[in-house]
Order: sequence, then structure tokens, then C-alpha cells
Amino acid sequence: MKIIKGAKVRLYLTNHQIKVACFYKRMKVYLTNLIYRYLRGRYRCQNKPSKKETCDFIRRLMKMRRFRILVKIQQNLIFLVVLNAYDQFYHSIDYANEPPIFLDNRQNKITIPVPVDHNSNTFLKDIDHIWVPLDGIGKAKVKGFKMLELNILRCTLVIQYGKQYYLSFAYEAENRKTKPLALHKRIGIDAGIHNLLTFSNGRKIRNPKFSLKYKSKISTLQRLLLKKEKGSNNYQKIKRKIAVLYQRIHNKRIDFLHQITKRIVRNYDYIFVEALDIRSLRKTGKNHPFGKGCMRSYDDACLSEFYRQLEYKAVVYQKRLVKVSTYYPSSQVCNRCGYKNPLLKNPRIKKWECPKCKSKHDRDINAAINIMNFGLKSINK
Repeated sequence: MKIIKGAKVRLYLTNHQIKVACFYKRMKVYLTNLIYRYLRGRYRCQNKPSKKETCDFIRRLMKMRRFRILVKIQQNLIFLVVLNAYDQFYHSIDYANEPPIFLDNRQNKITIPVPVDHNSNTFLKDIDHIWVPLDGIGKAKVKGFKMLELNILRCTLVIQYGKQYYLSFAYEAENRKTKPLALHKRIGIDAGIHNLLTFSNGRKIRNPKFSLKYKSKISTLQRLLLKKEKGSNNYQKIKRKIAVLYQRIHNKRIDFLHQITKRIVRNYDYIFVEALDIRSLRKTGKNHPFGKGCMRSYDDACLSEFYRQLEYKAVVYQKRLVKVSTYYPSSQVCNRCGYKNPLLKNPRIKKWECPKCKSKHDRDINAAINIMNFGLKSINK
């Protein structure tokens, strides 16, 4: 079975290559904003052009003296940028009901599509170098990058904070992961914000709350940002420092979730989780018994990313992921006798005793066991 994989490698460019990369960045911003203006005009007239008409518009501009510099750039790169801008514009119209904002050269992250011929042999030179198929960049230094699979689908040059350069790949490869174990191990998982995950075997993983560790640093920088003149160089420097801190929090959070999800799919064949609607939980966070800070805790827990990783890794490792209905009262039902306790609608109650069978329960562990039992019944039907 073939699956789509992603890879990202950091480039260590020379001074000349950095100048060329910055030129491509300015070209991407200028060309994208040009397409946005053209499409905004057509959108106001309620006239949606096709991709061919948009490309013909750029071809007409390239014949003008003012836009002759576009002739010197790779033509396939120009039309890749045009088609990406076209897709992003109408994606924003469909999902946000408004056109996207214009790009700025000082943005923290800018991506540039790279034309590829779907063969990784054109990229790899040796273990320390990779070939970037953009005029003026060419052979770039990397550190210990390997990609043996062929059939590259997309390639993108990513420029972050004006100093970090990455090459991102999406490629098709054979799924070589191990098949499900013969023991048919199973686990139920209850997700939360205080304890990030609670397993049916009694194990708990606390929410590390990475954002709290950097809260004082970010607050200090944001106070400094308010004292600077908006748009000045010092304003942009502090803004970049804040963005770097947020990126560091994001990287730690994603790495932590990758370690957990990989461990789960390697050790268990049947994984039962509750299909939570994270967006609705965030909206009701203001009226939550734990207060407004609950919304921030949901963001810090990053449960939607946990479910996303678990879903695609279950496919890669050929494991069975079963989602239990959101409306199943897993926390209120006794896992031994099935008695439903209405008092447990209050999330502050963590430990309780069943009035029917007198068994003592931990709220989260009991919920994880109920999720596993309910999932098993749905499989056996």
C-alpha cells in the first residue's frame, strides 16, 4: 500500500544563495499580491476567472516593459506561484467568506513552490548536499538528510524569520511498517486538559503546558513591543523574537505528541478514543465550571493535533482506531454495573463511589474503561 509522506530538511546557504532566496521571496510576495488584486477586481464584479485566464493575464503582463523582469525568472516557477495564489484566494473565499490579506516581505514565514520532475535523484547529491532546482541556488549544504523513496509530489522552499531556510517534500512511498500483532492488544483513551491522556490500564499522562513555561518571557517582550513605534525596525525585531518563542512552544508540543502517538500505535492493535468536538468545547469554555482559563488549556493541550496524528499513524502502522460517539456518557457510567450517576455532570468530581455496587472509581480511568468497552461492543455488532 502506497502512502503520502512528508520530509523537511534545513538548508545552510552561502551569502550569494541567501541573496537569491531573498529575491525569490520578494518575487513570490509581489506576484501573489498582483494575482490577489486581479482576482479581487473580478470577485467584486461577480466574475470568477478560470486558471487559464489567470495565467493568460500574467503572460500579457510579461510582454509589458514594466514587468520584463518576470521573463528572466523560470517560467514554470512563475506559473506555480500564480496557481498557488489562485487556489489560496478561492480557498479563503470558501471558508472565510472574504478575500485573503496581502502578503508582506517582513512576514515571519513565506513559502515558495519549487518545480520538480517527480524524481528524488535530481535532489540528492550526497549525504551533506542537496540540489535545489532554482536558478542561482543549486547545490546547498544540509546535515545528514536521507530520502530513498522516489515519486516526489510537491516541493517547497520555506523561509522563516528571514534567517532559517528549509526544503519541504511531499512524496509517495510504500508502507513498510509492521503488521498488527497477533496478541490483539487493546486500549481505551480518555482525553482531557488537566490529565492530557488517561488510559484504561490506569496510566495517566499530565498536560505539560508548554506555554506556561514561556509566559513570562512572552509577556515581557509584548510590553516592549507596545513601547516601539509600529512598523519600525526595532518593532519588527521584537515581533520576530516573539514569533520565535511561539514557534519553539509549537515545536515542543508537536514533538511531545509525536512521541506519545507513536508509542500508542506501536504497542496496541485496537485503540478506542472519544470523538470530541474541540471547537465546540472551546466555545463553551467561558461557561465552563473551571472558568475562562479552560479555553487556553484546550489550546495548550492541542487535542485536535493528537487525534490527527493518531488517525494517520493508525493507518501507517495498520492498527484499528475506533471513535466512540461524543454523546456517550463515559464519565457518568459505572464500568462494573452500568449505573449512571447524574451527579457526575459536574467535572470537579474526580473520585466517586457507585451507590449500586459500592465500587470506587477514578473519574478519568472509569471513562477510559467505558470507552474501550463501548468500542468493543460496536466492533462485535
